[in-house]
Amino acid sequence: MVENLSLAQEGATEPNVMVNDVDMKQQDVTGPVAVVNGDAKETSGDSLPVMSPPEQKAEVENLCRKSLAKGDKWYLISCTWMRAFKKYCDSVEDDTLNAVFKAAHPGPINNSDILYFDGRSVKSSLLENVDFDLVPEQCWRLLLHWYGILPFKSKALQEDSKPNETEERVETLNAELEADPGAPLGEIRRFVIEEGCYIKFMKIEVYYLELNVYKFPDNKFCYKLKMSKSNTIEQLRDKLKHIYGIGESKNVRLYGNFGSEMHEISKMNTTLQDEGLFSNQQITIEVQNEDGSWPKKASVVASSSYTSGGTTNKLFNASTSSVYSTPNANVPGLCGLSNLGNTCFMNSALQCMSNVPPLTEYFRKNYHKEEINTENPLGMKGEIAKEYGDLMQTIWSGNSSSVPPRSFKNKVGMFAPRFSGFQQHDSQELLSFLLDGLHEDLNRVKNKPYIEAKDDDNRNDDILAKEAWENHLKRNDSIIVDMFHGQFKSTLVCPDCQKVSVTFDPYCFLSLPLPVKKLKSYDITFFKLNLEKPPAKLRVIVGDGCTVHEFQTAVSEVLDKAVKPGDMVTTQVYNSRIHKTLQGDDTIGSMYSRDEYAVFETPTGFGKPDAGFRFVPLLFREKNTPKSMANSYSCFGYPLFVKIPKEDITYDELYSIIHKRIKPFLVKEENIDPKDLAGLKLDDNTDVSAEKQNGTSGDVKMHNGVDKSLESCANEDIDNFDDKGNHLNNTEVQNGHAENEEASCDEADVHSSRHYFKISAVYSTGSTEIQKLPRKGTFQLTAQAYLACDWNHEAKQILFRPVDELVVPHESLDVKLELKKTIHLEDCIKQFLVAEKLGPMDSWYCPKCKDLKEATKKFDLWTLPHVLVIHLKRFSYNRFFRDKLDNKIDFPTRQLELNEFVTNANVGHQVYDLIGVVNHYGGLGGGHYTAYVKHEPTGKWYDFDDSRVSPLQGGEDAVKTSAAYVLFYRRRERTEINIVPLRLRSHTNPDAVESSVDDQMDTI
Repeated sequence: MVENLSLAQEGATEPNVMVNDVDMKQQDVTGPVAVVNGDAKETSGDSLPVMSPPEQKAEVENLCRKSLAKGDKWYLISCTWMRAFKKYCDSVEDDTLNAVFKAAHPGPINNSDILYFDGRSVKSSLLENVDFDLVPEQCWRLLLHWYGILPFKSKALQEDSKPNETEERVETLNAELEADPGAPLGEIRRFVIEEGCYIKFMKIEVYYLELNVYKFPDNKFCYKLKMSKSNTIEQLRDKLKHIYGIGESKNVRLYGNFGSEMHEISKMNTTLQDEGLFSNQQITIEVQNEDGSWPKKASVVASSSYTSGGTTNKLFNASTSSVYSTPNANVPGLCGLSNLGNTCFMNSALQCMSNVPPLTEYFRKNYHKEEINTENPLGMKGEIAKEYGDLMQTIWSGNSSSVPPRSFKNKVGMFAPRFSGFQQHDSQELLSFLLDGLHEDLNRVKNKPYIEAKDDDNRNDDILAKEAWENHLKRNDSIIVDMFHGQFKSTLVCPDCQKVSVTFDPYCFLSLPLPVKKLKSYDITFFKLNLEKPPAKLRVIVGDGCTVHEFQTAVSEVLDKAVKPGDMVTTQVYNSRIHKTLQGDDTIGSMYSRDEYAVFETPTGFGKPDAGFRFVPLLFREKNTPKSMANSYSCFGYPLFVKIPKEDITYDELYSIIHKRIKPFLVKEENIDPKDLAGLKLDDNTDVSAEKQNGTSGDVKMHNGVDKSLESCANEDIDNFDDKGNHLNNTEVQNGHAENEEASCDEADVHSSRHYFKISAVYSTGSTEIQKLPRKGTFQLTAQAYLACDWNHEAKQILFRPVDELVVPHESLDVKLELKKTIHLEDCIKQFLVAEKLGPMDSWYCPKCKDLKEATKKFDLWTLPHVLVIHLKRFSYNRFFRDKLDNKIDFPTRQLELNEFVTNANVGHQVYDLIGVVNHYGGLGGGHYTAYVKHEPTGKWYDFDDSRVSPLQGGEDAVKTSAAYVLFYRRRERTEINIVPLRLRSHTNPDAVESSVDDQMDTI
């Protein structure tokens, strides 16, 4: 049973605890801000600075450059809100932007997308700069003062929301661990702590450790305890004593589950981080008996399993042994690795490395001890090599069915702090660190010479390659180089002077792209500039994460290029409002699934600073009927865009332009029953009968004081203005871009002669007016204004035709997404070898042009290593989302022939056999790693899933799955690679040392 624990609700007083020697007490901040009903109000202190939005952005960016200092407070802000804030600041004073591109006010700070319902706990697996940004305390106070914070409706605060028996409450080490006293829900405060063991660095601790704690032998209840990694074991012990009411004089012992057993935690002055504790780990406190004895060691302890998330029982064992043994575990190499808490990424990589026969033999025979380099400044003082060697000895001893690689994990965390916690990581990144660490720890070169890079000088490739490899071995010579390093030929070509630069570089991995673009289909509504042609519902299929320009290109292709990609504007429509107008470099992946997508054809010259017109969004609103909402409106239908001149305009001219624009969406006059018009209220609450009595019907020449000729010009298609806003005659219109509808100035209908809707200038949300439009005189719309056609209910029902009824389905709706197809490994290699143009950030310095150039770069395989590690690049990242390609890759398990991809004609027959596969199941932010490995002593394939090892069902062919992520291939050799250290090798063969360079070159 899981017991709910909340000191605040129990009325307990939290002890004054210092975390990381930082006083957690609220510090005085100038101008603190209270949030009352969503409004930020200054409550005390000196007033905070008043700044314009651009100044605000500059101040925020300046404050965020602050260096990390131990104990400083930093705050989390949703990237969604921060992007909206920055876009607003950039566009608010940019007069060159059309109103459609003006960003909306970001509103109060909204962290709801990165928090759970309690308003305090951060959602799991979030990434900095993708899901959230971090800002220092002063910056947070300013943003809170300027914008306030959106009130967070926590479930815990709702009267009808009461926790049931299965819900957990989090007990924290300190009442101020999550937020300052009195801070509003939604505020997320974190501290800077010191991380690392040998290499210290500052880090903002976003995620705390959550421990499942028990008291032995009374194991009926499990408490959730949240603590900082910088807290000590002594603080943990004292906290547990406080929770369970254990007297201060009582002797206790702490145990933690590591792998399959419980081990004592006795170093009180170490931090939770240094002790290797991880989230969801079981911690048990045992109280000494009155007679000085301890409870029975073989008792059963209730344990919350960190792998399954359920509650299970484990054997209590106070032994300090790190190996869990079984009498039947007698097959060397078939030994599982316990999951220490999200360490499956490490276990899978280690199992594949363990089954590289020559490398494992090298460590089992302790050859590594002869070559450990403790003086290499780039190495780990031999610690990684020693730990890896010890682990290999244990795995291949045949004494264990499963071992917890805790010591190895701790060593890795000491030298690579990014792996020190217990978050999920990329198996390939761990593998890259391990190979590099083993290489530097076992580097036979004690003093690395400086080698100046030379130009190719049009020399022969064979000469250049041999020289580059010899130079590489002068600085890098180890068992890892002997087995895992190959050589690339890299060719750069300047786009201007055609200078060709050839270099030869070593590599340890082949990171291959998948020659597939994950496709998505979008059903959109397309509006022609001439709305007499009905809008079309069409389907476009584009690559996932494509840019808006690529999206509009696809729309143009569907329309048979009748509209150019640059003559469109793409919008997200939600609740009949334009939620967002997307620009060329925006990513389509940023669209929300609940949005509709509308693309509009734009007039010639749209977006140019010297354009004499504006293309303004036009919303349709209906006046709400209840008296309590008499002055409010609700949006309906599809929004449109309308082209208006930049110069001053009158209300009646604007009305005529808008009327002409929306005329295709109005019921034709001949289809309207005159009786329905009788008594119909106009926008100024006058009715038709009253209007006729005043002599202002559609038959008169004057309309609201506007000359009929002026009205006819205003009624002409808005395309009858050139790019400068000048009026075009009919001949110019017919010969130009605009389409003349040949509307006669003598035509008068019921719509144009009476104002059946009102025009308002509103914010992008459509709910609030941004400026009043005078009925008399001229005016100019503000840069951020949207236009709205406001209808009363009766007029809308009689005169307006729903846009949905007018939309015509396009033939593209019949197109279906192709099913995923199998990709061959050879296709991935070919894609990797394709020449590509470098981007601006990767420009190459051309020695002939003396300038940075976006050159063309091409890789070729020159030599291949004895063990070829192939990394399939399944994961993709950008600022909006993260994704995984789960296409199945068809790769051979035997006889992979690669000679066709090697440009070096002097290499022998390059044939490889598969010996291991790292698999990744699931998506990003979660998932699970396993390994399929060929066990050389038995010749069979096995499935290594953390501590579980079993024969692979289906045998060799079963290794080919869509989860394959890293492939290990071993080359067929006529003679085995020599793994004997040079010092030992020289005792039996004096010529071996002198010929070592040539031997390694021949091996490659």
